[in-house]
Amino acid sequence: MDLNKSAGNDIVALKVTDQSRAGAPAFYSKILSVSERALYDGQVIGEMSFVTFVWLLWSVKESVFKYLKRHDTHLVFYPSKIVVRRLDRLPAETFDKAGIFEWGEGGGRIAGDGEVLYGGLVVYGSARLYFRSRLRAEWVAAVVCETENFEHTWWGVRSIGEVAYAAQSSSVRAFVMQKLYSLFSGDDLRMIKDAAGCPVVSDEDRKIRIPVSLAHHDRFVAYSFSLPPGKKLGI
Repeated sequence: MDLNKSAGNDIVALKVTDQSRAGAPAFYSKILSVSERALYDGQVIGEMSFVTFVWLLWSVKESVFKYLKRHDTHLVFYPSKIVVRRLDRLPAETFDKAGIFEWGEGGGRIAGDGEVLYGGLVVYGSARLYFRSRLRAEWVAAVVCETENFEHTWWGVRSIGEVAYAAQSSSVRAFVMQKLYSLFSGDDLRMIKDAAGCPVVSDEDRKIRIPVSLAHHDRFVAYSFSLPPGKKLGI
């Protein structure tokens, strides 16, 4: 059985992005809709620069694309058609009630330490999804979900020592498998791809299929997945 309809996440390593390019209209106009540019102008975001805003919304839109791609294999990524309708800054005590976040160095939930937390609503056609974003000086990570409370969504970020693609790919797979084995002890889990080429962790004997989303950029990797309420975990 499929344990979740979908999954979607993304991460951007901010310090290796081209700041001047991201702030140029020729670039950001392909990402942001007119209403989103007005959203930035109309919100009291404070310390967030416009360039950081661009990358935050990019990570949300990439997450939405990954989420929806599983159901529409012909979907093409047009960022400006994926529109953030609401962007709220969230206090840590509210944010950490939504989903289960893991920081890969030492584990556990993180808040503070220069971190800013956001949530909101994003739409694409008739699809309405909710997102959570964690913004730090070095990275911004996003995850999307069908429900606003994110109660059964798991996601994590880890720093790695190598930036070559092969190292990123193997590290993020090891990261999510380590987490899933901690939740499903005794299961024979392995990663495969679905019809859309998206990663799925499965146990064929027990007919378990868990859609997972994987992301990496520079020396950071991230995963997300959701589990249904009441699923018995091996912890």
